[in-house]
Amino acid sequence: MDPFSTCSICSSSYELSDRTPKILSTCGDTFLEACLNNIQRDSNTQCVKCGKVTILSTEGGNGLLTNNALKEMAMKLKEQKQSEENFQCKVHPAKKVELFCSFPECLKPICILCSMTTHKTHNFDVLDAAFDHHWKSILSQVEAVKPILSEVDKKVESIKNQVSALESEKQEAVQNVKMHFGKIREWVTMREAELLELINTSIQAISHRLDLSQQNLTTISLATNQSIHEIESLH
Repeated sequence: MDPFSTCSICSSSYELSDRTPKILSTCGDTFLEACLNNIQRDSNTQCVKCGKVTILSTEGGNGLLTNNALKEMAMKLKEQKQSEENFQCKVHPAKKVELFCSFPECLKPICILCSMTTHKTHNFDVLDAAFDHHWKSILSQVEAVKPILSEVDKKVESIKNQVSALESEKQEAVQNVKMHFGKIREWVTMREAELLELINTSIQAISHRLDLSQQNLTTISLATNQSIHEIESLH
């Protein structure tokens, strides 16, 4: 099994149409998306090769960059291996494929006869050397991408920290509003009690004065009636 064209976790080949190789942004290693989702813990996943931890988004492995170069290389390696197994040129079945045409419109194994006819104006190399050349080119591209992925990871972490800080500020603001409105409600309740007490006291004082006035009027009325009765009795 080719370690460069298969997932180190499940050993499945990257060239299958339903398999998606994803790049861990922290270390640049590649694994199948399904495998990364299986080993994900909370929002983190730890590389099984180097142990470095990559913070994932809510999308899990789907949120990571797809290693299209490695997937394409795996597909080409599969095609090339199949051609090597047959070891026969498709154009000249009696000839074995020994070279690789690097012309942009070709990029396929060819035989010696092809190199002297239909591919004579193209650049080509020995098959094994061509594989090594293309593989090293892909590895160099992967290495070039790693610093970019590291910077992206830092920016994502910075954004997460900013979001976390904003969330903390929001919670603090909500608590402050609740506290202030709580104090306002407490003051209103206390003031309401004071006003009700003042009203009750005033009503009681007025009621008491009215009672006294009524008693005085009753006394005066009785005294007046008594005087009238005495005057009438003199006649």
